[in-house]
Amino acid sequence: MTGVMNHSDWQPPRSVLFVPADRPDLFAKALASRADALCLDLEDGVAASQKPAARRNIAAAIESATKSGAKSGTNHAKPVYVRINADHIDADIAALGGHIVPLIVPKASSHQQLAAIAAHGLPVIALIEDLAALQQFLTASAGVKDGATGDARPANVVALALGTEDLSADLGVMPHSLLLTHALYDLVKLGRLWDVPVLGMPGSIANFTDGAAFDAAIATAAGFGAIGAFCIHPVQIPALNTGFAPSASVRQWADGVIACAAQIEQSGVATHPDTGAMLDAPVLKQARDILRRNT
Repeated sequence: MTGVMNHSDWQPPRSVLFVPADRPDLFAKALASRADALCLDLEDGVAASQKPAARRNIAAAIESATKSGAKSGTNHAKPVYVRINADHIDADIAALGGHIVPLIVPKASSHQQLAAIAAHGLPVIALIEDLAALQQFLTASAGVKDGATGDARPANVVALALGTEDLSADLGVMPHSLLLTHALYDLVKLGRLWDVPVLGMPGSIANFTDGAAFDAAIATAAGFGAIGAFCIHPVQIPALNTGFAPSASVRQWADGVIACAAQIEQSGVATHPDTGAMLDAPVLKQARDILRRNT
């Protein structure tokens, strides 16, 4: 396989802009946006009759992202993900043309399902869209952490994501319901068990004119530890990039921790140069995670 990234290159995004894969005109515009990553959508954003045509666009779109990075002089292409159809996995993966890009797997339901998809050698972002799946993953993974045999995280899974619209429908509530906030909390717990970041927020991304509600959902998600979320319109990108970025004070704290990295690694503890607080290995890991985020 060839492509724009490999597993070690994956950078957790603050903003992921959905682009229907049957709309190459929109993809060209999305490349110029400030989104951290683009997601070519083969699933809900494309009518069933248009999916074959959409698949024919995928490889060329990924290649155009690669070329745009080269033209910018940075040699960094904008990351491209592909949301596949849970019931047409083989056809959707074949449409990648050998490119290695993260797959957003909708209706993620079991370790076996994710492992089968990951066997294709591609990074996987598991989109959790129903309560039964969320509870199943939590129960199975907690059991592993308690000493049962097996792996908590399926191979190649690089992130979890909250499928707000589908999950709210499954729960019989609106996307801004407190139940979605509880679901995000559970998903973040699962992310800790799997040691992967979480994307998503408890609110709809469909109404891109309600900035206040969008900002509130971002603040809740960031407070829970989510690192980014999806959007469907470029107007939503600035709020995501700002809301999910570490604040200046947090970055300053993390920089202070990193300045003590050698001492922590040598003696086990250090003192933060600004706050005087004790620092140890877990704090160092947290600081490194913060500074890995896009800014």
